[in-house]
Amino acid sequence: MSVKSSVVRVERRQDGVCFQGWIRKRPPIWLLWHSSVLPEGVPVEKPYYQRHIFFCTNQRESGKAACNNSGVADAMAKLAKQRAKDLGIHGPDGVRVNRAGCLGRCASGPIALVYPEGVWYTYVDAEDVLEIVDSHLKDGVVVERLKI
Repeated sequence: MSVKSSVVRVERRQDGVCFQGWIRKRPPIWLLWHSSVLPEGVPVEKPYYQRHIFFCTNQRESGKAACNNSGVADAMAKLAKQRAKDLGIHGPDGVRVNRAGCLGRCASGPIALVYPEGVWYTYVDAEDVLEIVDSHLKDGVVVERLKI
C-alpha cells in the first residue's frame, strides 16, 4: 500500500477475515464498514452514515450536456430521500441522500454516486432510482445493470 495522502483505503486479511476501511496515518484510526471481528488494539470510529448517495443536479444554460438540464435529477433525489425515509434507513447510522454539483461524468448522465463503495450509477426513471435505494442503500447489493 503506497501512502500518498493522510487518508488511504486499506484491506487487510487476518485469520481469514477481510477488513476493509479507511485509515488515517496520524493517529491510526480505522473506519470499518465490513467486519465482524476486529484486530486487537485497533481504535475504531463508526461512520456517521453507513452509505451516502450523491445525485448530480448540475444544469447548464449553454445547452451542453448536464445531468439536470431536464430537471429530472432534482425529482429523483427527492424520490430517493423519501424512499429511504419510508424504509427507515435515512439518517445517522443509515443513509444520507444529497444533491451535488457537477460530478464530471456528464456524458453518462444523469448520474448518482454511492459511497463508501464509490459506485457510479446512471438511471432513466423512478424505477431505477428505487432499485438503487432498495438494493444498494438498504441491502448493500450493487445494481450491476445501472453501474457505469
